[in-house]
Amino acid sequence: PRCLWPIRVQVNSTSAWFTAYTTYNTAKSKPAPTSQDEFLAQLNAFLADTATDGGSEYVRDVSCTLEGNTTHPCRGSLQATRFFARHTIGISADTQQKIDAMDAIRASLDSYAGLASFAYSFEYLDIEQFKVLGREAALSLSLALVAVFIISLLTLGHPTTALLVTICVGIVDMCLLALMVAWDVPINSVSVINLVLAVGLAVDYSAHVAHAFM
Repeated sequence: PRCLWPIRVQVNSTSAWFTAYTTYNTAKSKPAPTSQDEFLAQLNAFLADTATDGGSEYVRDVSCTLEGNTTHPCRGSLQATRFFARHTIGISADTQQKIDAMDAIRASLDSYAGLASFAYSFEYLDIEQFKVLGREAALSLSLALVAVFIISLLTLGHPTTALLVTICVGIVDMCLLALMVAWDVPINSVSVINLVLAVGLAVDYSAHVAHAFM
């Protein structure tokens, strides 16, 4: 995307079949195609060429409506393509920088009206997780504490005692979060799951102690 190219994508890091295709045609002194059939003929010649300057390495970057073969990799009509680029944000970047880079690329692609395209990377699977992790963690812990209060109220039959049990369980999770900071434990899916599990582990003892003092 042009608006974010110098910021989010490394210069000269792209690998696109169309750029190689136009360079190939120029080197072969082929005229620009004037019809779909002529374009497909030139594209198949490019994709089938196994020479150094040929396009055989781009065969998997082009998807056509009909299954191709060795001499005609693209049959029917062109339905989807892909190209590769490298982010300026590296592996050492913090989580928010990675989220910003992913969102910026996607927003830039969405700004092109009529262009059915999307940005994808295997790393986006992890980045998507971190993008929603804080909200999901807060929601899960809140719902767990609400459930603790309701169950404690039904089993103990005393609103104040049920509230005290809920507060004790909440303090347990607060202590765990403080220890995570002290021990430099990152907030990820595993640690969030354990925080939610801690609610279930702490409520039993808290309820028994509270019941003993009723």
